[in-house]
Parts: sequence; structure tokens; C-alpha cells
Amino acid sequence: MRCASLGPSPRHPRARVMPVPDPAHSRAVLIGIGAYTHPDLKPLPSAAAGARRLAALLRDRTVWGLPPEHVTELGAESSTDQILQAVHGAARQATDTLLVYFAGHGLRDRAERLYLALAGADADQPEIGTVSYRALRNVLRQSGHRARYRLTVLDCCYSGLAGAMSASTTPTRADLARALDERQTQQIDDTDYGDCVLTSAPPTRPSFAPPEAAYPEFTGALIDILDRGVMGAGPTLSVDDVWQCVRHRLRERGSPEPQQFAQNGVARHVHLHNRAVTGLNPSSEEPVLRRVGEADDPPVQVRDGRSADRVPRDPERRRTILRDPKRRETILRDLERSNRTLDRAMRRSSRPRNLWTRVALLAVTGSALAGGIGYALWASWPDGDRQGAGSSKSSAPAQTTTAPPSNRSSAPARQPDGSPDLGKQAVNSKAIMRLPRCTETDSSVTLRLTSARNSYHAEHTPTFVLNITSPSACRVNVIPESVQLSIAPALDNLPIWSSTSCTAQPRDRWIAASPKTPAVVTYRWNRLPNKSCDITEKAEAGVYVATASLDSLFIPDARTSFVLSAD
Repeated sequence: MRCASLGPSPRHPRARVMPVPDPAHSRAVLIGIGAYTHPDLKPLPSAAAGARRLAALLRDRTVWGLPPEHVTELGAESSTDQILQAVHGAARQATDTLLVYFAGHGLRDRAERLYLALAGADADQPEIGTVSYRALRNVLRQSGHRARYRLTVLDCCYSGLAGAMSASTTPTRADLARALDERQTQQIDDTDYGDCVLTSAPPTRPSFAPPEAAYPEFTGALIDILDRGVMGAGPTLSVDDVWQCVRHRLRERGSPEPQQFAQNGVARHVHLHNRAVTGLNPSSEEPVLRRVGEADDPPVQVRDGRSADRVPRDPERRRTILRDPKRRETILRDLERSNRTLDRAMRRSSRPRNLWTRVALLAVTGSALAGGIGYALWASWPDGDRQGAGSSKSSAPAQTTTAPPSNRSSAPARQPDGSPDLGKQAVNSKAIMRLPRCTETDSSVTLRLTSARNSYHAEHTPTFVLNITSPSACRVNVIPESVQLSIAPALDNLPIWSSTSCTAQPRDRWIAASPKTPAVVTYRWNRLPNKSCDITEKAEAGVYVATASLDSLFIPDARTSFVLSAD
């Protein structure tokens, strides 16, 4: 097996080996739900089997080598609280890498939020008997803030929704330094930390778990690659390498395409051992050559045509032979030659058999390209102002800040608990509702958060203005669940105020965003911490960081800092 997206095998036996995350400082939680009580949710015994097999592979020293006590397995008997407590406990202990895996049914609500279904889940009410992905994400980030890398793997329907809900909410040290106005005496390397989310399907597609298969399709491909390795790759495989192989295999089958959402190149930084090239001697940590998937070890041909010694299966004899540089070089050269021969054969078998097949492929490709360009031009047209085929073109609706009173819903008055203020912007007008949602555009939406003051005294109300800009006209839902603002002390990762807490959920409030006229959302904070919703004492004086995130898109957060003075 070899993935077309990976590079060639190393030409020298001393090729660089990337380090594997420290097992002593890493943790993994694997959840496989195989039984369900709701009649619309079919049993998934393959999900439970896949979680068990992955747990065994993660404990194997030829893959990662996690100690057994560092791997937590949870099944259908687990409740929501038990799962979140297990993730919380593992996250608090991990300082290198934290991995959380879930396999089972996935549900979504009307707001396109993802829920991980447990045994007692209700298919008609996603909030019942499930683990909200948002809750899981918050536990991972708040409890696991010491972990260098956080990996989440989801094998469930609509799992791609997790990508849109995974924007970071934790300030980096560079942000805190700016908030405290301190001089950074050393360079901060942000690429060393971050999150990575791998999903089995896009946001709108189901995942496949064939009844006759031992594992779900995505998990089965993942297990096979970790178990057998990748011929032609290096001694270690990055998470991105593994994902590329899984993605390549599922695309060839016509299955839903897996998704990857990673910050700071995390998927390229985390590596596991490649079983196709190197293994670990059970009695030693010395890497030795390992051949897998063959009934017997074939003889190695040397230049004079004679057969060299076979690589024995006995670990001691194999390690003795491989200490000889000449034999090791010969074995690796033979493996490279075999890989090149296999690659040539695969390329020949995949070429079209005749000229007419090539012509047909070119015609289909040209038609698809023309159709895509036509659709892009049509979709980018501001259709909110179209009056008919013969009417003249008017300006885009997203570039105006007002709309006719008959088409505009009045903006609700600002609530004392901090509901967003939209000013005089058009809300839910017919023109706006005809615009594509910002989540459906290929453009890059950007956020900009500003504070009305650098320092707030007792008579001031902290006020923050969020600008949402899009290169093409689109609409965004600015209810607190979608456009979130959180406030945390500069030296603490835990927010003390959030727009989603203690706030009555209003109906949908769609406003337009465009290059010239951004969508503007204003938040005012009453200075009362609302984590418990009944605190009456105002926040203490100090430096704070406000963070705004757009929950429907996987884009960087916007942050600003400010100072609260004593009352």
C-alpha cells in the first residue's frame, strides 16, 4: 500500500526520524457507541469494535506506545457526564498530546450544531441523550490548555460541522502580552501549539458503516493504515499523512470525503511510527526494519545476482543483520526498486485504454469547468435586487445599511444581560434572505473587534464593536449562539462572561455582510460575571481580553484588550 500524496521513501537508512509524542505525557479517550434505544437510530456494533481496535493500536509501541492507564475506553453504557468527566480528567493530565475519538451516530439541530449521539439519544430532539460538540470542545480547550497538541477524531454523520464550530477561543501568549503591554524579550513560536479536528464526512453528508463490515468505513481505513503502515513513506507518519491516505482511499470508493481542520500546522507536527518501515523491538527501543503483509520474507537480490540472506523474523537475528551498513543499504535499495516498479504498473493500469476514452474524459472535464465558472458567476451576482430577466441591474443589497421599512424587521431593544445591538441595520429582509449564507461561500470572511475605550471607570459600560466583512455579499445569523463574545482575565484562560450564557435565545436575526458595508454587532457588558447567572458583584479591576468568534465558520477569532478600574 502506498498513498499517492506522500513523498518517496528515504534513500538513506539514516533518514531523519520525526519524534513521536511522549507517551508518558499524552492521553487518549476513545468513545464507541454501538447500541441505541431509539428506533430511528440503528445499532452500530462496528463503532464499538473500531474504538477498541484503535485503543489497542495506540497502546502498541510500534504505533505510539501509550501506557494502558493513559488510554480510556468508553462504550454505550456511558452517560454525557461520564464522558465529559473522562475527557476533563485526561485533558488536565496531558501536557504533550491529547487525543479524543468518537464513533457513533451524529445528529444536528436547526442551527446546524453537531451532537454526538449516546445510547439514549432521541433522533427527533438532538439535545436529549447526546454530547454537544460545543461542550466537548470547551472541555478540551479549557481543561486541556496545557496540552501542546489536541486532536479530535469524529466518525459520525455530519461530523464536518465540527470544523465550523472549532474556532479557537483561548488567547495566545502573544495576545496576553499585548493586553498587559509587556515587552516580549523572546520570540513566541505559535506554530508549536494548536488543535486538529479530523472528521469522517462533510457537514451535510452522512458517514457509512456497512452492516457486514467489522468497522465503520472511515475508522476501518484509519485502522488499516496504522496497522499496516505506508510503504514508500518515512519511518514516521504525520497525522496529515495518515489523513491523506484515508481521504485518498475513500475518494476512490466514491464515499463521503473526510475533512481536516487544523491550526498552526498541527497535523504536520504530530507523528506516529510507520509500521511498514520501522517497528520497535519489544525488548528494546532500537528501530529495526519490519516487513508486513507478506507470508514469508523473500530473498534480497544483490548486484551479482546471488540471493542475500533473508531478513529473519527473530528480533535478535534481525537486529544483528541490520547493524551491517552494507546489508541495510541493500535491503532499502531493494525496497525502493520494488516500490518504483509497483508505481509504474499502477500508472499504466490507470491510463485510459484508447483515444476515445481520453476525448470523453476531456469533454466531461471541460463541461464541468464551464458549468462551475457559470455557477460561480451566477452565485456572485447580487440576486437580492433582481426584478426580472429584462430589468436593469441595481446595486448589491449588502452594500446598503438600510432597507424599506416594509421589508425590514425592527431590531429588538438591547437587553440588560448583554444581547447584541444591531443599530439600524436591515434584519431578515427579503433581499437579505435571498443572499447566500456566509457559510456557503468560498470567500474569506474576516472579523475585527474593537473596544470603545482602553480603560473603563465605574461610570462606563464596556462596549465592543464587531465588524464582519466578506469579499462577496452574503448573510450571517447574529444571534448570540452564532456570533459569540466572551471576556476573560488576561492571565486566565476561563471566560467570566459570555454572550451565550444567561441570555434568552432570540429568533434568527440575519444581516448582510459585504466588502464595502460590513455587518456590525455591538455588545455592551454590565460588568457582572454570568457564569452562574446569579452573581451580583461586579468584576474585579484588572486587565481583560475580549474574544469574538463566528461559530458558523472556521476562521480566526478577533480579540481586543481593555482595563477595568475599581468602582
